[in-house]
Amino acid sequence: MVGIAQPWLKAALEGETAIDGLYEKILLELKVAMFCTGVQKLEDFRAKKVWKWHEH
Repeated sequence: MVGIAQPWLKAALEGETAIDGLYEKILLELKVAMFCTGVQKLEDFRAKKVWKWHEH
């Protein structure tokens, strides 16, 4: 995951409740992404071809 430090640092400044909330949000987003791509384990993301890049 790229660019994820800032939300964690902001949550850390707000307190433990904010950290817990961010964790739950990221976990839900990951589960949705896994469901939508048909991935069952995190390791499967490496082999899954989700995007197709088109050069113009």
